[in-house]
Amino acid sequence: MAKESFRQQLKQEAEQWQRENLISAELFEELSKRYEFAALPRSGQVFSTILYYLGGVLIGLGVITFVAANWPYLDRWTKVILLMTWLVTVNSLGFYLWQYNLKFQKLGQGLLLLGNLSLGATIALIAQIFNLSGPTYGLFLTWSVGVIAMGAFLRFQTLSMLGLILMTIGYLSYTSSYMPEFNLIADGMPYLSIILIPLAYWLESRAVFALISLLWLTSLAEIVWDMNRILSFVLPATILWGYNDTLKIDRLGSYLSTKPMQPIGRTISLLLFSLGLYVYSFRYSWREYSPDFERNSIGQLYFGLMLGLSLYVIISQLFLTRDNLMGKIYMGIITVFALLGLLNIEPIFSIFVTNCLLAVFSFGLIRIAIENSNRRNFWFGMILLCLQIMSRVFEYDTDLLVKAFTLALGGIAVLVMGIWFESHLNKSTEVNS
Repeated sequence: MAKESFRQQLKQEAEQWQRENLISAELFEELSKRYEFAALPRSGQVFSTILYYLGGVLIGLGVITFVAANWPYLDRWTKVILLMTWLVTVNSLGFYLWQYNLKFQKLGQGLLLLGNLSLGATIALIAQIFNLSGPTYGLFLTWSVGVIAMGAFLRFQTLSMLGLILMTIGYLSYTSSYMPEFNLIADGMPYLSIILIPLAYWLESRAVFALISLLWLTSLAEIVWDMNRILSFVLPATILWGYNDTLKIDRLGSYLSTKPMQPIGRTISLLLFSLGLYVYSFRYSWREYSPDFERNSIGQLYFGLMLGLSLYVIISQLFLTRDNLMGKIYMGIITVFALLGLLNIEPIFSIFVTNCLLAVFSFGLIRIAIENSNRRNFWFGMILLCLQIMSRVFEYDTDLLVKAFTLALGGIAVLVMGIWFESHLNKSTEVNS
């Protein structure tokens, strides 16, 4: 999908260049052949594509409704044959249109998506036909494995994303309904999510990497949350920040993919850690805070591995990496916050230190953003700072006049800083151009 978007944008730019006589007709023809401009949908085809999707869905609903009306009168094996025929027909037709018919490529993708959505209903109905009972999480986990396998085989990003979402739903359903002392699914999901990481490189999809990371975070939280809630934010945030796409072999770096996943990992890391700091900047978060490291041996082993890997990332970012001010500030704040979670000292002191860390974290993001002309980090830091000010104003019992003055002063500061940063960004862009 990202490649198609790039080709569509390149086609529009090339057409504009040809109209302005910046490139010749021969060069435009070569670009058209190289990037297959003819296969891209024209602007007038958007409406027809929507109609294809709508028509396919209506046909599918019509067939399903017809079968449902006669379902009670069909024998067992007729039902199974109908279900399998529907599944094979929809997926086969979708694959053919997607791969071998450029005109109906979008319709083929829609049919593949419909076929994989039908897989879950097929599994449930076959289980019902043969009187097989089972929990809901079993359906979702089985369904997700089939969809992920199909997405990986076809290199279809949308199917892989659907499969990962289904797997997350199944895992959450499992942990919310059944959590014995030792179980393969809950304790094994963190390892399985790591094994799935090559799928993101195979598909060259940052969206798939983000979903795998969220599945890993969800499964890790189930293990670490009861042991130490602060470390459930700290450990994954540290590891995701230290994630690197480059393999260092004899001082030669080789990239795993043309589309590095490190920016996504670091973005999720910042979001997760800022959430942890913000939650523990409130008084109530420390009232019943009591770390407990009692867990089964598998959970303790995984916790130890994550702790050791986090220490390696912190040491490498603080002492072994040069010219990385953002990483040094970030790892320093993470270290102090982790010590608060481990030492379990006086709550008043912990609240004060956490608020100081949140302020330093916000100002650090703003400072680095101004230095690197990074709009996203600047406004992220400003939002964090505003949330902290507003939360403290409303959390503590202060006079309404003080609240009004603080909010107004904060609003003015945000406007002034925002206007100054945007003007600074525009000036730096003009200088670079």
